[in-house]
Amino acid sequence: MSTNGNGNHLSSRAMLVSLSLSLWRARKRDKRVTSETATRYSASEKSGNYNKRLLPISGANTYQAVEAAAAAAYEHFRANTLPWLDGARVCSAANYLTLADTVRKDRAAFTAAAEAFRADLPRLVDAVEATGTLGDMFDAADYPEPERLSESFTFEFRTLPLPDAADFRVELGQDEVDAIRAEITAGMEAALSAATADLFERLDVVVGALHRALTEDGGVVKTATLANVREVLDVLPRLNLGADARLNEIHARLVSMLDGVTVQDLSRKAPRTRACVAKRIDAVMADMAAFMGGQS
Repeated sequence: MSTNGNGNHLSSRAMLVSLSLSLWRARKRDKRVTSETATRYSASEKSGNYNKRLLPISGANTYQAVEAAAAAAYEHFRANTLPWLDGARVCSAANYLTLADTVRKDRAAFTAAAEAFRADLPRLVDAVEATGTLGDMFDAADYPEPERLSESFTFEFRTLPLPDAADFRVELGQDEVDAIRAEITAGMEAALSAATADLFERLDVVVGALHRALTEDGGVVKTATLANVREVLDVLPRLNLGADARLNEIHARLVSMLDGVTVQDLSRKAPRTRACVAKRIDAVMADMAAFMGGQS
């Protein structure tokens, strides 16, 4: 698989991207309780820690909203990118504007949720103290000042260029330079192959769920099941970095097959349409299995 599809270097058609979020974790190691527990059981203090939860067991909705916003941001980021070397992610130029817009919205949602929690923290601390949730373990010093809490919530999105073997220049012997360039090229080709496999796996998951809903006894095609397939189909052409012909073929077949189809069309009250789509999906899944089995 070449990294120079149609004569264009992959580095001109894609970029490395990263998303890093940090949250105040609302937990604190209690040194005193850890020490007392170790003494009580004649154990070393290094054998374990006692971490106390600093927020109410229930009613901390504003903090849960921050966690949900962070989880959604990561989910959207992964959906719009592909795995790359050493845990990095890659985004195609074709999908970058979609990714950037999604990140902008997720950043705003995360920041708003963090601000709402910051404003709510004094009430939550009072609730913990008033209800005796932590008993003698309560310590107001465990909580950051609300005005400094914002420092504990960060949202960082970064973009970096992909390495390009042709642009590798350093003062070494030609043999060493050629070897490093070959290494870069091999790594890029392996990463591109893995990224293509990731797209096949995404399709396999959502199409497989639809297939089970259509073929299992009592199976019901839910709106979310169909929506999940369409979400992957929507992003797939923009993330097909290697312009893989097999992916393009499967994509075209699924788009044609599901064009205008609703969950009502696939209900048990429409057995003919349901059976027809199930049969066509059988064929698609068989081809995908062959493609995935043949990946190197």
